[in-house]
Amino acid sequence: MVTNLFSKALLFFLILLAPLACATSSPKMSGGMMFIKGGCFQMGSPSGMGLPDEKPERRVCLDDFWLDRHEVTQRQFSNMLRSNPSRFRGCENCPVENVTWFKAEAYCSFVGKSLPTEAQWEYAAREKGGQVEYGFGGVSITKKDANYKGSGPTPVGRYQPNSLGLFDMAGNVREWVSDWYDPGFYRVSPLKNPKGPQKGELKVLRGGYWGDDAENLRATAREKAKPVVRHFENGFRCAKRKRTFK
Repeated sequence: MVTNLFSKALLFFLILLAPLACATSSPKMSGGMMFIKGGCFQMGSPSGMGLPDEKPERRVCLDDFWLDRHEVTQRQFSNMLRSNPSRFRGCENCPVENVTWFKAEAYCSFVGKSLPTEAQWEYAAREKGGQVEYGFGGVSITKKDANYKGSGPTPVGRYQPNSLGLFDMAGNVREWVSDWYDPGFYRVSPLKNPKGPQKGELKVLRGGYWGDDAENLRATAREKAKPVVRHFENGFRCAKRKRTFK
């Protein structure tokens, strides 16, 4: 009898705790941004995998930050900067593209944010640095998972997000990040909150785009371009340090 009462009491207690547990494990969102809990991870590709500029794989530690849930859309961009440079117009909820690095950074600054660092972007695409091959959370990819090998961008959020609640971290448009590109930077990168080289000629892009093969959508893959380049492959999303977000 006592055992039966204890079992019922325990079951009742667990039922009460269930909503709290679910709330705790759910991704945290505010103002269209997802909270990314900081931590340490192995950034880059291990020996025998990936391309030379993704190596060496090395340990990186990041503070907490926020990251836009979606790529910045044509509507958001035009509402703030009163222009729409996109080649694929007529789709306000598609990502803005054909935008220079300078315009991307200007938009993020205008709304009180910044472009993410390359390390922040990869950490988020890999679901806090896990063994994830693609930014939607998978180790393989099909056309059901992301917009690639296609004919143009699609509205943001059409495909499933990763476990952090982030959409289109693989495909749709390539995303500018804040770092200058240096193929050898991983060899000298600092452990804590790396921000890339202090100067350079090319800026880094991540995530692949709608016309890419799957290889270029890998979470560790790096692309680069001059910051003045406008191309219909390239868009962006913004980040924010935790302590500056209310």
